[in-house]
Formats: sequence, structure tokens, C-alpha cells
Amino acid sequence: MPPALGASRRESRMNHSLSESGRVWRALELLSVSDPGDSTFAEAADLLKQGADPDNLLSQAVRHGLVPAVADLLAQSGITQSVSSRMRLFLLNCHYANRKKNELATREATVLHGALAEAGVRAAFTKGVVGHLSLYGGRGTRVFNDIDMMAEGDAETIAKVLDGQGYAKNKRYDPGLHQLVDLPRRDQVMYRLSPDHLPHFMRVLDGECVPFLMVDVAFSLTWHASPWQIPTEDALRELVEVPVPEVGTSLPTLHPVYEFLFAAFHLFREAWVERTILKSDVRLTQFADLLRVWRRHASGHRDAVVDRVAAHGLQLPLVWACAHTDTLFGSDLVGELGLDGYRDQDWLRTARGTDGSCRYWSGDIRRRLADPAPPELTTGAPPALPGGLAVFRQS
Repeated sequence: MPPALGASRRESRMNHSLSESGRVWRALELLSVSDPGDSTFAEAADLLKQGADPDNLLSQAVRHGLVPAVADLLAQSGITQSVSSRMRLFLLNCHYANRKKNELATREATVLHGALAEAGVRAAFTKGVVGHLSLYGGRGTRVFNDIDMMAEGDAETIAKVLDGQGYAKNKRYDPGLHQLVDLPRRDQVMYRLSPDHLPHFMRVLDGECVPFLMVDVAFSLTWHASPWQIPTEDALRELVEVPVPEVGTSLPTLHPVYEFLFAAFHLFREAWVERTILKSDVRLTQFADLLRVWRRHASGHRDAVVDRVAAHGLQLPLVWACAHTDTLFGSDLVGELGLDGYRDQDWLRTARGTDGSCRYWSGDIRRRLADPAPPELTTGAPPALPGGLAVFRQS
């Protein structure tokens, strides 16, 4: 097991002086990287025992995908005073439904893996569908919405395989009609202009804990037109297996080196690109995932990670993702990866505008995540980047 994020006695005393909203946020930070039985799990429980506005707790937990984790914490810790009996029942049901949804999606992923392999498609399953097992112990606390995979090969072959499994392309789910309808044309155009992803594949379900399943197929660890690229064929050359106990099989996923790089870039893209910031800003759980991947899987391959970062010039996005993770959890990913020389405060506050310009957000990452509104972005001169790297449009 990785070392827990323990808090000193001084930090524990400070937690008692936090405001109610500060206690809720601190408890969620601790909970996102803890497991039952470790010191941070107990500290999160202690904070909530001091009193928490249930509306604030639930609102922040929903925004950051932590509702099942909060339910698990309350149940494991026997906390009753922080929320009403009705809310405890609601949280219990959410946790149960999420665990069933995770099991359903994972079983479906094993079926898709078999069909893709039979068609000669090499693919690795990524993010929540494997992370809920390998990073969260299969407890049903990790929330994910898609069956994500990284693939190489002919997009038409992949689409044909998924069509044969009942999945439709260029559709979205209409909850009022309980059926699939055409994806808006602007979204279809966006996917055609972004060959790093296929449009989501959707399949409506009946009699299950969720109304539909969605499959997301990616062909890049970064994104189309990103200044940073990692060869997908390298990432898929050496895969590892994640056991799926309920079906007695396993799913292929990325090697820890590429699992870490992918987690960092997925976080970085959603937190740094203006379009994704305004649509759905980065979540606390994405930073927690990055730290969990490092401590559980990738830290033992530290030299290989450093080698890949240097070989592909990934220092800037890695230090952006890792420095903010360190701020949240008191870790030292930047130092462990030897990236201290790239820690520039102006760079850490940048975002890339939709027109390619350099944009800045104010405050720190904790305040940004805790605020329900997206960060206000202002245009400014780009910071000086090593080697004159062209990251922003030059005015």
C-alpha cells in the first residue's frame, strides 16, 4: 500500500479553527485520496463530525464526483449528526447505484474487449472503468460516466465492432424520450475536426441501474493540435492487466508510465483549454486520480517516466498538473520528477484561449475548485517559455 497523506498534530489543530465551508472542503480533499482505515480517512470523518452544512456538503460532492465516497465515509465512520436520516438514505442509495453501475460498465468492457480483439483492434481501457478497481479497490466510490478506451487502428473497424454490439454513433440520450436522438450538427463537425476522438457511442438500456451506456474511443494521449504529443503506438505496445473479479477475467490498460502521463494530460486539458474550462471545469477527483496513479503504480517507474517526459518535451504540462496537485494534497510530485526548474508561477496560472491567445486565471487551484462558477479568464502576454516553445498564438 502507498503511504497515506497523514496530517501533523498542528494541521489537526488548525482544522478545528476552519470555517464550516472550509471544513467541508478540507474533508473532501482528504477523502478524495484516502481509503477506509488510513489516517486521512479518519481525519475527514473528524472534520465532518464538527459540523457540516448538508447542502454545502452535497453540492460540492456532486460537483466533484464524490457523493458515493461521502456516503461510504458516513457509513464507515458511523456519523449521524452531520446529515439527516433522509439524506443518509439518499447517499446510501447513490453509493449502491454507483457500485452497480460500475460493475455493469466493467462487465460490458470485458465484452467489448473480446469483440475488438477478435477484429484485430489493439485497445487499452482507461480512466474510471479500470481505475475504480485498481485505484479505489472496487468499493463503488469512484464515479465515471463512460467506458473509456485508447485504441489504434482503423476507426471504421472500431465503429463496425461497436455497432455490432448495439452502440450507435453520432447520437445523444434524450431523457424525456428515453431514446437516442441525433447529435447536434455542430458537435458532429467538432468531432470531424478532432480526429483524436470518435463521437461517443451510445446504447440505451432497459431494466438496469442506468438508462444508457456510453463508449469513448480516443486515439491520442493528449489532443489534436496539442503542442505536446506522445506516440499512441508506444503507449499501446506494453499493456498490463487489471483483474475483474466478478467475471473472472481482466481488462488491458496502459502501463503505469503511460497511465500517469495520460492522467496528467487529461487533467491538464480540462483545466487549461478555455473551451473545456467553460463547458466542464476540472474536478478535485482528477487531481486525486493523478496522485493515486503515481503512488500506487507509477512511482516505481520514476526513471522511465522522467525519460518519456524528456524525450517528448512534456515538462510544462506535467509541472502544471503536478504543481497544482502538490498544492492540494501536500505531495511533492514536481520534486520527485525533477521538474522544479520548470515551476513558474505565471505559467501555472495560464490557460489557452479558444483563439489560441494566452489567458490567465487568478487565485490558487483550491479556490478555483471550491468555487462553483468557472474561473474568470483575462488575456495577457504569454510567459517566457523555455526554448521559445510556441504554445500560444503570437499577437
